[in-house]
Amino acid sequence: MCQLPVPRRASQNIRQRVQPRSGRRSRGRQVSAEPARVISVMNPWAWRIVAGLQAAEQRTWKPSWRGVLWIHASKDSDLSAPAELWPPAGQLVNSAIIGHVTLTDVEGRPGAWRWILTNPYQLTKPVTGVRGHPGLWLIDLPPRLSTGGNTARSTRPEGRRA
Repeated sequence: MCQLPVPRRASQNIRQRVQPRSGRRSRGRQVSAEPARVISVMNPWAWRIVAGLQAAEQRTWKPSWRGVLWIHASKDSDLSAPAELWPPAGQLVNSAIIGHVTLTDVEGRPGAWRWILTNPYQLTKPVTGVRGHPGLWLIDLPPRLSTGGNTARSTRPEGRRA
């Protein structure tokens, strides 16, 4: 048997930007220029992070990335947390992106890493109905939530130059 050569694609077609397909998922909504990095955290810990009451998060793995990190309140809650750690009535939201922080540093040892979180910001209107994922994951945020790039923000006051 003689095998015919398989035609190959031209190499310039490999890196073409693919347009989003129309259908149920796209719905013609606008997205931010750069996908945002998100971490899912159980309540009440997610609420405490964006409220500025918890400045660190314990994880068993170390991310190499630093910058703006969006906080997703997972659908499950840590029911073993003491009652004084829970938010006031009406402030608990699950399966939603509830705010962002800046991941500035990671310290610790393999298996016990402490993520240092600064600049907490709680959204007044959470993005509900978002399904979480393990680890750091990416999401296209609506333009109203764009932070102007997914890099760490400056700590200098506006209008001052170094």
